[in-house]
Amino acid sequence: MSSLALFGDWARASAFLAELQRGQLRPTAPLVTAVLASFHPAWPRGLRLFSQLREVTLRPDAPLMNATIGLCAAGQAWQSALGFLDGMLGAGPRPTVESFNAVASACATASHWKADCSEIHLAEFSPKEDYGVRKRPLRVASPHRRRILYIKLLWAACLQRQRIIWGTIRRPVSLAKNIQASAGGHFGEVCSAEQSTHEADYCKFCPEEKHKKDKCEASHHLRKHKKKSCLVITSESQCWSAVCPCAMSNYVGSIAHKIKHKNKDEAVKIPLVTPYPVYGGGETGIFDLATGSPLSSSRQGGPATGVKIGAAGDWGSGTCEANTVANLMSQDTPDLTFHLGDVYFVGDQEDFHYNVMGIDPPSYRQQKGVLFPKGSHTTFLMAGNHEQISGMNGLVYAGYKYSGQKANFGAWFSDHWRFIALDTGYLCMPTRPDGERILGKETPAPLPNEVVEWLKTTLNLGDPTDKRGIVLMSHHFPYSDFEKAYLGAAQQLNDVLPEDRTIVWFFGHEHRFALYDKLKIKANHKNSRLLGHAKHFTSKYALYGRMVGNGGYRIHPEGPKRHKKELKIKAWDMRTYQEIPHDQKLGFNGYFKVLVNGDQLLVTYVSAKCKDPSAGGCNAGYNFTHGEVSANETITVQLDSGNLTQEWHYVNTDILSTTGAATGTEDLYATPVPWDADPTKQGVIYNSEHTSMD
Repeated sequence: MSSLALFGDWARASAFLAELQRGQLRPTAPLVTAVLASFHPAWPRGLRLFSQLREVTLRPDAPLMNATIGLCAAGQAWQSALGFLDGMLGAGPRPTVESFNAVASACATASHWKADCSEIHLAEFSPKEDYGVRKRPLRVASPHRRRILYIKLLWAACLQRQRIIWGTIRRPVSLAKNIQASAGGHFGEVCSAEQSTHEADYCKFCPEEKHKKDKCEASHHLRKHKKKSCLVITSESQCWSAVCPCAMSNYVGSIAHKIKHKNKDEAVKIPLVTPYPVYGGGETGIFDLATGSPLSSSRQGGPATGVKIGAAGDWGSGTCEANTVANLMSQDTPDLTFHLGDVYFVGDQEDFHYNVMGIDPPSYRQQKGVLFPKGSHTTFLMAGNHEQISGMNGLVYAGYKYSGQKANFGAWFSDHWRFIALDTGYLCMPTRPDGERILGKETPAPLPNEVVEWLKTTLNLGDPTDKRGIVLMSHHFPYSDFEKAYLGAAQQLNDVLPEDRTIVWFFGHEHRFALYDKLKIKANHKNSRLLGHAKHFTSKYALYGRMVGNGGYRIHPEGPKRHKKELKIKAWDMRTYQEIPHDQKLGFNGYFKVLVNGDQLLVTYVSAKCKDPSAGGCNAGYNFTHGEVSANETITVQLDSGNLTQEWHYVNTDILSTTGAATGTEDLYATPVPWDADPTKQGVIYNSEHTSMD
């Protein structure tokens, strides 16, 4: 460990600790102290690791707390350092000389504290002395200057005695004001003098302006922000998200872009989960749709009447928007729930804790975790590209514990339907020999060989005598009128599905809601990502495509990128929910639900809606308890032929844009949109800074 600390090899230290945990060995405080010593280059991750371990079994001692405060000093996170020392004073372990020195270092390196803290030397402050911070002065020794600075300069939070334990301080914005008043010095404004500053409850933010953004200090959602970066909440309308782990504006703008890429660079070094998780011990990965009970054969599956499924794609943002969508879904009391992948921003264990499992972030952030709703008998979390950034570690080691699943794929059968969850995330990025993912490059997002074999031999999906309807769910999409498609799984299914079978396919990855007419795919290497050296691909099967990637992440409302007469799209949502920053538009989030009644599926697509105008409208966020239906349809299977019939019952034209060009009665073959196509005039100008799949 000492050599890893010397070279700051935090990734290997983290992997070593994970191996110990997988071996059922409980980490001790001295071991974690040694591990944290390697995390100085990645101090936010070190703090998160400490927080995660403390929540489970770890009992910190003074050296471990000092190492943790040292990480705060490495990141100039003086507020957190104060909080950890406050916890030591209130609940132990008893602070040492090193504890005070570490806190002084954290304060001295913070730019706004240099004038008042650079002279503080706490090495002579004996831990045997009384810690009565209200009355004991701290004498500062300096060869040039001697003066008294009361220790309340460091203990504004302690003076309030709010008894917040273990690195937790209430209301960072208010704390800054208290420290400024106590010290009688200058703390500085959250924004530079040239920028306007606003405050709403817990939330402060700065408008993101060119050439000025580096003058701002982040004071909200500190978890992954650089120590000097303009606060990415750049609209008062996003202050309603201050109580959730992330705000939607955390994912928008040039500064957020830089932060995300920094986190990606760290996460891709986390070892990839290997071997690929599969079902074992005689398990088939097939479950009864009505009860969730394991099935031993692909021919099994009982009657399903009144079975309710709730699902969303690209939901795991940790925003209050995602929290509202989750609440709307839970009100339907589903029997099964599915997340079609993407937990932001890197899909590590902390992202799953805060953004999926409902675990609260450290209490100084004054936030509540966001919880993905559980079905009465089944909850399933699928793999997307963001889970793969951290090598599937968050999904496998945190997500599995929440959902109870054992693999990234699974099937739920009834006597009329076969619902199948596919894994297009595990192979969506090229990797180096050591498993590190290569950022900036993508694959056609194929299914792992284990999944293809499972489809063929365990599910017997190619059996032409099995006429039950097939409903697929995946993260990546096989067709789009907006973006270049990922055809890895679609190509593999060409060799699995019976010829001329029609399926229903729900997918995400694009952050939008779009409904397509029945189509077959006819693609080439110029407009799609194809496997191997294939230059062309034509599907033997037809599909009803449903883009449902509007679960909880930011959406750029825009129109299709092809001429109207070539469209296969039926309807899409390009409404504006809010605009942040630089007048960048955000679209509406939502989810979908499926009611299974024998041979029929009733599919309803639900959009979140803004609060009532009397409550502030869209600028105050979503209505927490009421959504509105975008569209609904029925899909019926005929067991004698396997054919599907589809009927639209309602398309809300007040919400959705529609085109009469997509009738489904002409040539079924559709060519995905070219990668360099321009948007049509039906949509807004395409944002070249971010794609809709970032």
